[in-house]
Amino acid sequence: MLVFEAGVRQSDALGETTRAGFSREQIDQVLERGGKLSLAQLICCQAVYFSASVAFGSRAFIERMEPILRQQFGLKRQREPQPIEEAEVPFHVFQRGRGTRLRTGPPD
Repeated sequence: MLVFEAGVRQSDALGETTRAGFSREQIDQVLERGGKLSLAQLICCQAVYFSASVAFGSRAFIERMEPILRQQFGLKRQREPQPIEEAEVPFHVFQRGRGTRLRTGPPD
């Protein structure tokens, strides 16, 4: 919310933009949602979720996929679906963790 409030677009007396930024309407929408991003905004802003995660969806979907993904990545411990709290819809990810690679051969 701070980024949106501080990033207001500024114009001169003739209406020419003197500083690029967010419109008042965009700022009001974000503030009304309590700072939560729409799914489209979230996807645009949070590319790290795509590089560090391998499954996206509802909590139930991630829970169903977790054993399969754990086996694929050779992970020993069970992993909880990680919520993306910035989204205004319930959205979770399965993060594979650092240094894990997809197994291409037969399971052990």
